[in-house]
Amino acid sequence: MKIAISGKGGTGKTTLTALLAQTYADRGREVLAVDSDPSPSLAGALAFPDELLAKLQPIAKMEALIEERTGAKPGAAAGFFTLNPRVDDLPERFSAVHEGVRLLEMGSVVFDERPEFASAERFPGAALHVRPFEGGLRELRIGGNDAVVVITPEHKYDREVLGQALETDAGYIGMIGSKRKIKAIFDNLRAAGVSDERLAQVHSPIGLDIGAESPAEIALAIAAQIVDHFKRAG
Repeated sequence: MKIAISGKGGTGKTTLTALLAQTYADRGREVLAVDSDPSPSLAGALAFPDELLAKLQPIAKMEALIEERTGAKPGAAAGFFTLNPRVDDLPERFSAVHEGVRLLEMGSVVFDERPEFASAERFPGAALHVRPFEGGLRELRIGGNDAVVVITPEHKYDREVLGQALETDAGYIGMIGSKRKIKAIFDNLRAAGVSDERLAQVHSPIGLDIGAESPAEIALAIAAQIVDHFKRAG
């Protein structure tokens, strides 16, 4: 069973999470609590002693580990990273256990080409990576178990990124955009030699049709489509 708790600051998310985690642990369940807040505080709510707190380090701050698993090297000219790296060993390696609750601190990671957006002011406590879009995808090893989602701030970057994605063996490729933008980009890629058969594999418009309007709803629709795609593919 997985439980995700989110909400606005000051609404009691940390307290509720701590209570649920400790309750399930006291009932003999195996509990892994993941703190993904940029300013983690769940350890304090769970009364972790100082010696255990000293062992906890947010995964987002482990730049060498992030590069190893995702291909995202700080300062390198690459705007892309592996969306689903291996993570099954992380809880055992980087967590701490107290009163039956295993705690892992994630922190936040932000990637953007624009330094004014990937800034400490906008994302306090996050690991920030500022990189250009051109050519970066070609530096990563992308296979059938990987998903590429194209959502850039400009149409020219969408075309550049989608072109790179179509050179890979990604199991899922999707691009956000209006019908007019999609047609223009597809026509451009056809002129560059991309086949209609290959373009037909691109999920665009992207996301399941759930009537999504807000950014959060659109993100949910995209995530649901990726899960559905790989479930159907077996």
